[in-house]
Amino acid sequence: MLFNIMLIIKNFNRLLHNKQYAIPEPLKNELFKKKYNFVEIFKQNKHSTLYLANNDYIIKKTFINDINLENNILKKLNNNNIIKVIDNYNDDYSNYIVMDYHKNGDLFDNLTDQKVDFDKKQINKEFLLKLINPIVYIHNKNIVHLDLKLENYLVTNTNNFILCDFHLSKYHKDDYNTNYSIDYVAGTKNYIAPEIYEGYFNKKSDVYSFGCILYLLYTNTNFRSEIKYELLKNCPNLIVHILEQTLKDNPNHRLTIYDIKELLENN
Repeated sequence: MLFNIMLIIKNFNRLLHNKQYAIPEPLKNELFKKKYNFVEIFKQNKHSTLYLANNDYIIKKTFINDINLENNILKKLNNNNIIKVIDNYNDDYSNYIVMDYHKNGDLFDNLTDQKVDFDKKQINKEFLLKLINPIVYIHNKNIVHLDLKLENYLVTNTNNFILCDFHLSKYHKDDYNTNYSIDYVAGTKNYIAPEIYEGYFNKKSDVYSFGCILYLLYTNTNFRSEIKYELLKNCPNLIVHILEQTLKDNPNHRLTIYDIKELLENN
């Protein structure tokens, strides 16, 4: 009996992805859950449910809709600083993405618990480049993340940062400043670029979100429409300059992510 179950699981992927096998949806679902052995709900919000599997995987369940391109996008990405898809499965209503489980958690919690060092009086070049490099990579691939925040970076055992949560991400295949329409507000409050509220986005929408991350890191407070320079009096001049050039309301006046990377690397 045990051998038969193992054989079924072993052949699951071949059967699941081969259209000549007409496997009923309930059986597919059951096999998928047996393969990864869903243990418990790890985290849940209005967009998704994360399940922890007992074999060191996270399974992310999201609703299938026209907005969610996460699985499609992640399959096109191959970078050590981007979360990797191990497996995926769709039923009639939901999309399941299997990813590695990073036990150290997200960057926000690691900073709050002082497990990751950050000195507000320093430029923190290495730290900031670890935030920027995955953004550079996805922009090179014509993808805008649209939900950049500290909670969407996972911390590895070697203190590397992994960008995750692409459920709001969009393709952007034109010039950096070319506007694409969007009919919903994408992102997390305090990180959303002004143009998104006006119904459009471009790659510099991510730049604004990065500026909001930077502001939070150096001031311990969220950015709200204007820079409070009194909170930055001990901050390096380069960081103040980057904040000024990323948090502009008009995206055409913001730096690109490549500009920011160059400024940090040449400092």
